[in-house]
Amino acid sequence: MAVGVRIPRRSDEQSADHDSLARVVNEHGRLLDLRAETDVKGDIVADTGHRMAIGPLARSDLVASQTYVLHWANQSAIVGTFAPWRSGSIVGISVWLSGAVAGAGPPATVLQVRILRGATVIDTVTLAVGATKASRVYAQNKLSFATDDILGVQAITDASWTTVGSDIVVWLGVEM
Repeated sequence: MAVGVRIPRRSDEQSADHDSLARVVNEHGRLLDLRAETDVKGDIVADTGHRMAIGPLARSDLVASQTYVLHWANQSAIVGTFAPWRSGSIVGISVWLSGAVAGAGPPATVLQVRILRGATVIDTVTLAVGATKASRVYAQNKLSFATDDILGVQAITDASWTTVGSDIVVWLGVEM
């Protein structure tokens, strides 16, 4: 059950603007209200798992012929890896670029986004020329991981990459 958010009204606010903002906030709250199964006390039932998003993992200003390890919120001092506290699986990936993929190479090589478990590539998402986003959903347990495995994401551009100043942001969906 989604809980409404009360936004305090300032004396100088227009009533219609305030009400509109409150509706938008509450609607987004309902859309994001993804919950694991709970018992009658409201505790998560452990055998159903829990889904969460890992990210944002990001890099700025991609250039040709590079392999990038994506960082938490594009902070270069914080490598974007995740060590889960229990076993589970990756159930989705969402990739966003600030500029469309451009290059002359085969579409399968201009930009690749790799999901890593340790040093092992467990899946690769390829963005076609002209694309600014991609997403993929995985069946539960297809891309499984164990407690304390290191999960991460790489972005790889080939020599034909010509998109200037493009940034990349990736989110992983996991179920534990």
